[in-house]
Amino acid sequence: MAIETGTFAHTLEQIDAAVDAVPSKASQSDLDSLEAVVNGKQDALTIDPIPESGSDNVVRSGGIVNWVYGTTPNTINNGDDLNDYYTPGTYRAASGSIAATLYNCPTASGFRLEVVSTISAASSGYQIQRLYPNNSEGEFFMRRRLGAASGNWGDWYRFAGTVVQPINVPDRAQLTSIGLTDSINMAEEEETEIER
Repeated sequence: MAIETGTFAHTLEQIDAAVDAVPSKASQSDLDSLEAVVNGKQDALTIDPIPESGSDNVVRSGGIVNWVYGTTPNTINNGDDLNDYYTPGTYRAASGSIAATLYNCPTASGFRLEVVSTISAASSGYQIQRLYPNNSEGEFFMRRRLGAASGNWGDWYRFAGTVVQPINVPDRAQLTSIGLTDSINMAEEEETEIER
């Protein structure tokens, strides 16, 4: 398939006439170089078609997502505890049905979790978890923990536009919606023991 590059403001004859009119202002070698560039231009740009499937198609094979995030995310499984995710990397809960089974999770929708670490020794530094819900309109959640082996994860904070809101997440989150005010609508919970 060929795509035309369009029309040009000047013809080659007009450019040649301009080159001949200014010999005293430029060296002949500069003019020869300019003429070679103009005469060597392509008349059409050729683009190969995008493959319908397979690894050659970066859009369909996840290449764009992997390029943006740097890697293919690890899978978060049903019933996992986000407190256990401290190895730096990216993780993914594919759907809300998985998110609803997770412990210490601030959202009821599928999401991507990013874990970043500045820890250089067992007793120094900190880690950050950033959680990006699939259904968000620019909102994300973040929390941190100090120290590698002994630190506990802090509270989640919700970032939405200009709002930064602390989120109190029960052991297993059953969030139904989060408004832009300072309240969180929680699903009614029955008092039952949750076994791990």
